Amino acid sequence: MVGQTIDSRSPFPLAAIVLLLGAAALAACALITSNPHILIAAILPLIVGVCAWCGRPGNLVLTIENDGLQSFGTAKKLYYSDMTEVAIGGGQFDANFAKLPALPIEIHHLGGCLVVPPQMNVPLTDFYRFLVSRVPARPPRPIPEALADYVNEQTLKFGADKVHVIHTRRSLSERWRRRRSAWICAGIILTGLIWAVLSIGVLVMAPRRDEFTGWLVGGVMLGMVGALVYFATGSKHARPSHLQAARFPNSCLVLSPAGLAMVQGDLKGAMPWREITGVSTKMSQWLRPSRVAGLQIRVRGSEIIAFDIYERTPAELESLVRSNLDPQR
Repeated sequence: MVGQTIDSRSPFPLAAIVLLLGAAALAACALITSNPHILIAAILPLIVGVCAWCGRPGNLVLTIENDGLQSFGTAKKLYYSDMTEVAIGGGQFDANFAKLPALPIEIHHLGGCLVVPPQMNVPLTDFYRFLVSRVPARPPRPIPEALADYVNEQTLKFGADKVHVIHTRRSLSERWRRRRSAWICAGIILTGLIWAVLSIGVLVMAPRRDEFTGWLVGGVMLGMVGALVYFATGSKHARPSHLQAARFPNSCLVLSPAGLAMVQGDLKGAMPWREITGVSTKMSQWLRPSRVAGLQIRVRGSEIIAFDIYERTPAELESLVRSNLDPQR
């Protein structure tokens, strides 16, 4: 890809447009009915819509050079040697992945993080794979002690190319989500402040207009909600998959022609393919205490869930398992 120019843009901000149109509709209704309360209510979608627009990743044009990525029209250059991680959706994927989510690519480097919007003039997967190939090599991740003997045995028997060792994805904070949340929460807090100031001004000038007391209370509560949401979304493990990855950081799956082995929290062990009756990424959430995403591995009378925390997506894991199950049928 050296020599190509990457023109990346953010998706059309549909939510921001809907909010701004909603604000315009409320403002028009307020003018028609001469109702100031509707006009005050319109402030919320107006400010949040503007903040949602401003919080999206900015468009970016990059030239791919031999030693780094040159930002078009500026002197800024990101050298491959300075890159530390390349993530998408807050996770890193194995080089053999088939499909990536249509989310911004985040290039973590010694000076910070470069966010590349997902809509670009080249396939997202190809650009991500190219970036991963340019990240300086790091030491291989160790195999959990509980699986080390199994991996050695399977490798000696079938060869390293037929033994898949799949580690947990490295979970990173999504900077673009954090930035967008900061903008939206700032908009909510600003709206609450405006509501409170307007209502205080009206109550000072016209003490009997007690219907504006509700806007004062609403403004204070809205500001508190905005602040709470901001801090709640501040954790890099706020998403369910990140929570699972944080709970089981040393998980590992091993797939070989003989069977499947895994370490995931307290779950440790290996089983031959003949004991597995089916696999699926679409599992019923009925009677589960919380929503579960990942690969459902059905065994006789029970199930094992490989959570969506690995370097391969659940769909890729399903394909790998089925390719080993079919010869057993």
